[in-house]
Amino acid sequence: MYDNQGYQNTGNQKSGATPKGAKTTTTPHGKTNRRKDIARLMIAQEVPYVATANVTFPKDLFDKITKAATEFKGQFRFIQIFSPCPPG
Repeated sequence: MYDNQGYQNTGNQKSGATPKGAKTTTTPHGKTNRRKDIARLMIAQEVPYVATANVTFPKDLFDKITKAATEFKGQFRFIQIFSPCPPG
């Protein structure tokens, strides 16, 4: 899952992934509720492999993708990849 913590292609609008307090075009004074913890939701559904990664750490991201592809081949895998949106 590509996570830029908002609806960036529509002008930086808040989404369920937007952190509490974040200012967006639809929450100019800051988002009042917390973000959905999607990785925890996947864990609650007993997904065999759940990971989070950030594009800032490419080796970690590569290692997690490799692990998902090799150790959990043929099973449902979930990696939430955080990547900032510079304009947002």
